[in-house]
Amino acid sequence: MMRRSRGFKMKVMTYDPYKKAIIEKTRGVEYQDLHNLLKQSDFVTLHTPLTRETHHLIGREELDLMKSTAILINTSRGPVVDEKALVSVLKKGKIAGAGLDVLRKNRS
Repeated sequence: MMRRSRGFKMKVMTYDPYKKAIIEKTRGVEYQDLHNLLKQSDFVTLHTPLTRETHHLIGREELDLMKSTAILINTSRGPVVDEKALVSVLKKGKIAGAGLDVLRKNRS
């Protein structure tokens, strides 16, 4: 994703607390904490495994930090994003849109 973004001359920021040292050494990539990244980004793409730490990594608080013109793209696992919170902010126009490649499993 980083390589593709550079082709569009986008500023690339990333957050991964486990790979911070590697990211900080990568040319053309700026490490940010999650809240600063969300506040500044026009596009937020998620590429993370589902763990206890990443379950609802993006919830109401995080979505409220995003720009009203921002797009959230989740290609990781459905439960990484709190879908109810996402629907709420989309209905209120608090973010511009979302692209979801995955959803949480329906538990009937």
